Amino acid sequence: MAKSLQVGRRRPWQLLGPDLVLEKPRHVVLNDASFARSLSVIGYPREVRSDWLDRVRYLPVEMRMSHYVEPVDSHAAATELAHSVHQLRSRLLWNDRSQGGHSAVEDAELADTIALQQELARGSTRLFRHTLTITVRAGSLEDLERASDLVLTELTGQLFVVRLRRFEQTRAFCTTLPGGAMDLTESRNMDSEAMAVTLPWFGEGTGAPASGEVWGMDAERHRLVVVDRFAQCNPHSVIIAASGAGKSFFLKAILTQVLMQGQRAVVLDPQGEYGAWCQAMNGIAVRLGFGNGATSLQLIPLPSEARVDRRLARLVIGRILEGLLEVLGPPLLPSERHHLSRVVDLWTEASGGQLDAAPTLAEWAQLLDAGDTAKTGLAARLLTALSAGLACVDGRRFLPEDASLVVFDLRGILENTPQLLPAISLILSELVLLRYVRSDRPPLLIAVDEAHLLLLHAPGARFLEQLYRTGRKRGVAVSLVTQSVGDLTAPSGSEETVRACRAVLANASTVFLMRQQNAREASALCRLYRLPESDAERLLAFGRGEGLALVDGRRAFVQVQVPEALREVFGSSGSTPMAQRQRPP
Repeated sequence: MAKSLQVGRRRPWQLLGPDLVLEKPRHVVLNDASFARSLSVIGYPREVRSDWLDRVRYLPVEMRMSHYVEPVDSHAAATELAHSVHQLRSRLLWNDRSQGGHSAVEDAELADTIALQQELARGSTRLFRHTLTITVRAGSLEDLERASDLVLTELTGQLFVVRLRRFEQTRAFCTTLPGGAMDLTESRNMDSEAMAVTLPWFGEGTGAPASGEVWGMDAERHRLVVVDRFAQCNPHSVIIAASGAGKSFFLKAILTQVLMQGQRAVVLDPQGEYGAWCQAMNGIAVRLGFGNGATSLQLIPLPSEARVDRRLARLVIGRILEGLLEVLGPPLLPSERHHLSRVVDLWTEASGGQLDAAPTLAEWAQLLDAGDTAKTGLAARLLTALSAGLACVDGRRFLPEDASLVVFDLRGILENTPQLLPAISLILSELVLLRYVRSDRPPLLIAVDEAHLLLLHAPGARFLEQLYRTGRKRGVAVSLVTQSVGDLTAPSGSEETVRACRAVLANASTVFLMRQQNAREASALCRLYRLPESDAERLLAFGRGEGLALVDGRRAFVQVQVPEALREVFGSSGSTPMAQRQRPP
């Protein structure tokens, strides 16, 4: 090859093709003992889908595809169209006189030609000559027959007319080499709109950006579905799936990729499903509740560089204590609010805002009780909550600010003291916002599993609403997982919950819909996201680990796939291999 290049006997593109081609009537034999067959698309239906070519390109077939596009001079195109209009009208008149009428197909052909003529005259479109040639290659003649039959079946099923280049296989094969040589004479006239949906880089799939998360395989186009959430309008996502559909498995797969890309993650885990995975990822698991292994967090989770700011310390302490007391009881009276503010001011002045040894809840109760001249009962409210189980957030443990993964296990709270979940939600939301949401750090993904439990209470709803509205500018993405679409469209709770659900639906550019539990849920999702009713049947027929991805207006049917080595870490909720189960209808 080097000698040929040096002496100039062969062009560089010729080195990419075979040295020997033996032509047969219906295929060619190449020098590496492989076979190739070339097909040409010579007829098109009146209307095609925008992704019609993707259906061919992503068939499990080795193929080359060449597009030769030549613009047609506008004057010549107008003359040719005028001649075509005269011919069609003459044919219609002849058929009316000789046969007593004409077909609707002829009427449509004339109407389309006149419309194209008018658009060309207005300058709103242009004409092109286009030739599409497809070369299929295989290692044996039997495999070549099967591969070419797949291509023919797909194209003819979409009403395209395909011609096998019989006795022209060598010329057609050379047309698909990267030499820019067009040896075939047949071409098709196309306007700008038709060319737009024919070019291979146009389609409505989710695409393959240079970076992002691999969600799985596109079941229709046989390619990877890669989602770059920070390239969308908003980086947030919503996952809606029935119990057992594999939503937690899918979320672990996404979180693993996020961590491998150098980003950070915080998981709110109400069912205790992420412990083994967190350990495998060298993350920090914070178990709140009772029993062995329970963690006692510090109440005030300020970042270290903010501890010397007295005003910030005063603001944060007052906000957390006021919200916590209102969650634990009725709204504060003006006298109670004034008493709390005075106690916080006294402590801030005495300590200088240094939070290394910030008071615990029990110590705050003593401070409130010591200065309680109005007998507000705030100390009693805190002590009652502590005796009920709120001691799980009454320690002095600081979580490291540079942790790449933190999982908050709330199973102990839900099983033993579910009435304290609003208070825990408030403290955790403040901890995440103040300690981990940092614009000067790598992007952060906050995953909220079983999100309906957080949306039930005003503090959790406010937390989610704030993140969904302002997360993008702060480098934060939120992935919310819930079992029912009704948790978001018809929430049962306060006005804050309703407002938070609206913010979630409006600001989630990425949606993943997995198997639904009944037809009512599937139909509600189709109405919410304006999907065809046929998708409701697929939502009910999805297997474990399969779903419909909606990414900023585009869609793909996805099968979640992860390496076998990670399945033990993720759990047993992965998708069933495609070869072992029937695909949904």
